[in-house]
Amino acid sequence: MSPPQPQSRPEQSPDAQPQPAPQQRPPTQTRTPQVVIETRRPATQNPPNPVPSRAPVALPRESAIDLQPVLLGLADQYVSKAHGMSSYLARNPQEVDVDQYYSLMSAGLGCMESVLKNWKFPDPKIEARLQLRYANLLLEETENDGELQDLLTRGVALCERNRLVDLKYSMKHVQARSLFRTHPRSALKMVDQMIELTETYAHYSWMYVFRFLHVSFSLQLSRPDLSAALQQLRRTSQHAEKQRQYPVLTTCSALEALIHLRSGQADSADNFQRSLAAARTHQLNREVTDISQIATLLDCLDLCSDLINGKPDQLPDKMNVMQRALDSGKRKKSPDGSFAVPTAETAPADISLDTGGIMQRTDDGKRAIVFQWLRRSELFALGYILSGLASSSKNAIDHKSERYVVEGDKLTTSKYDYNPENERKVQSLQCSSAHLDRRVFYHKVCLHLLASLKCERADWQGAREVLERLTEGMNMEDIDEQDFVQVSALYLTGTVKQATGDLEGALECYRSPALTLQPTQKPTANQDLRILATLNMILILRPRRESREHIDHLMNLVEPLCENHPNVNYKSALYIVRASSTSALPILKMKHYLSSSANIAKKQGNALLLCVAINLMTSNFFVSIIGEKAELSAGSGKRLADRTHVPLWQGVANQLLADTLNFGGKRAESNEASVEAQKWAQKVPERVQTQLGVTR
Repeated sequence: MSPPQPQSRPEQSPDAQPQPAPQQRPPTQTRTPQVVIETRRPATQNPPNPVPSRAPVALPRESAIDLQPVLLGLADQYVSKAHGMSSYLARNPQEVDVDQYYSLMSAGLGCMESVLKNWKFPDPKIEARLQLRYANLLLEETENDGELQDLLTRGVALCERNRLVDLKYSMKHVQARSLFRTHPRSALKMVDQMIELTETYAHYSWMYVFRFLHVSFSLQLSRPDLSAALQQLRRTSQHAEKQRQYPVLTTCSALEALIHLRSGQADSADNFQRSLAAARTHQLNREVTDISQIATLLDCLDLCSDLINGKPDQLPDKMNVMQRALDSGKRKKSPDGSFAVPTAETAPADISLDTGGIMQRTDDGKRAIVFQWLRRSELFALGYILSGLASSSKNAIDHKSERYVVEGDKLTTSKYDYNPENERKVQSLQCSSAHLDRRVFYHKVCLHLLASLKCERADWQGAREVLERLTEGMNMEDIDEQDFVQVSALYLTGTVKQATGDLEGALECYRSPALTLQPTQKPTANQDLRILATLNMILILRPRRESREHIDHLMNLVEPLCENHPNVNYKSALYIVRASSTSALPILKMKHYLSSSANIAKKQGNALLLCVAINLMTSNFFVSIIGEKAELSAGSGKRLADRTHVPLWQGVANQLLADTLNFGGKRAESNEASVEAQKWAQKVPERVQTQLGVTR
């Protein structure tokens, strides 16, 4: 039976009695009750989440047709019809279609509510299942938290009276998720109580479920509680290891590695490697091998660790491993991102109905916990983004990294999706909108990377154009300090201004609270951007004598952060800034800083930092000196500058070489280098040319 088309609903009296069929109606034409919905637009332009107006009609007690299965069938069709629209609506939200979605969902919820209020169920399990499904829809589609809590209270009482354990825990799971929306700490306390209860009654599968829910809540707090999440994962690992439940143990180790990677603590790198090794230990186990998403997650985390810690030698190999994992698991991965982690307990055939999809039954009859990860298109977009970062760390000049990022961006746009015919329809407009939000975030990250790559190649005009797209609709004067996209856009804006000669504009960006280091500030998600902004600020303020005390203050703040940073490129940059920030620095100390910076940059394969260090050495130690060492130093600076493809440093290096050759009496070679320097100087921004005194 397909749902009827929306039309106006006639007024009915609650006490109205059914009219008898006319005598002339053939006996084969039996009247079937229909549930219709209205298509009237709401009063507001932007309709809120549907809060269905459901006033159940008092149905006749004696009817020729049992209306209960009819209403439940109509509810299924209304909800399915609405869900079928959700993926399209999230990408193309037209007001008329959104109104229709809300009307369909309201009609489906009204049918379920009418059945729950007007019929008694001979089997309490069927009633509890309907209550669970109704509660899930209320959670996903409405903001009626009060009605939802009342429904779950009645449902839990029904389950306790009839010993419906799985349904009871499922309702508690929904209740905790609902409570977390308004009172996160209360939800965490409730989950702690459920963990204690399930552990007492040895319902270990549900204990795992609630511990993982606690981890999820801890990471979703406005200030994530990483220690609480790690504590829950370690306790889960200890129990899983005793029971030899290797899929659960591997999942815990993978999540621990993820948390250590984002923690930013001094020992996070070592803890990450231990968690990664623990997860890899059981990767060859047959039960673990079937979960391809865990293996892919570990490969992505391993690559991310090397990117964060600055290990360029291993990046190409790990990038290839990650790409092979993505390609080999393409058919195994669910389009909606879900995967199941099996446990040791047996499961009834209808476990999915009793748990609302929280658990499912494996082929060998075991319970499996269902996790939701990235959708297939989002996972491949992440793979392209990480590949672009890995390629740029080795060589950002050949545009290969930019091509990776562009391909990843295609997967995040609304006009393109990976294998769309296999994408399962999202189960609610709210979930579909969350999926769209993630795609928007990925799109902004891709724009951020494109702008960064263009800055690295000194394509300042291209970087400015990408930043205009990135900051469209963004208030740069009111930056959310926890939003990476906004803070990175602010930093890149300051970088472009600094590189094009607008030093005051760059200082204004770097002095923003979102990019300012504080003496007692704890490490944040954007700590690295704050460090880089501070180093750039020191370079701008360096020639100003009145800023000497402020420069010393900034240096005292940033120096320990760079010295202890897991990525030694920050230490190399610090040494360059330290060597060039003052003219009163002793020669031996300056030489130590520059040589240390050059050695680190050479080991890391960072051509730009190496170019800067070598040319500073030439400028400070080999000017007005005749000899082979002076010419070798200047020649090395020129070759490194040519590798960077940055016109400013190519012009500087060629001019240093010209001056060195001229002082040594090699006039012809000096003139050739001088012409080359003038050519590159003409390609730098006009304001920079003016500050350098370049003649046109």
